[in-house]
Amino acid sequence: MELDIEKELIALIESLNQYTSKIPQGCIKIAEYLRLNKRDKAFSSIGDFVEGMEWISDSINILERNDYLIIFNSQKMKELLKEINIVLEQQDENLLADLFEYEAASFFEEVNQLGIVADKTKK
Repeated sequence: MELDIEKELIALIESLNQYTSKIPQGCIKIAEYLRLNKRDKAFSSIGDFVEGMEWISDSINILERNDYLIIFNSQKMKELLKEINIVLEQQDENLLADLFEYEAASFFEEVNQLGIVADKTKK
């Protein structure tokens, strides 16, 4: 039973890594949609982005509860989501495009270089 759980956790880590590898390009795409005034596509993609951040957070919580050492900066992700929310409320689509292109994309490029999980803390 424990071996099955461990396999599932390893699969979760692989899914996280695959998903985060796609986020920088998705952020660039959101910025492009905003700059091209493709509002429907932009806001639909922003909704997907937020949903993805929730999945990342939930997945990290599962891994932490199973003694994995997480090197992902969850606090920075939360701050980024707050900034996105503030700019959405201000309805400043140019600033929102910049936020996705320069802050969100670069944050996840860094995540992809460093990884999310360092190791299992207990063997």
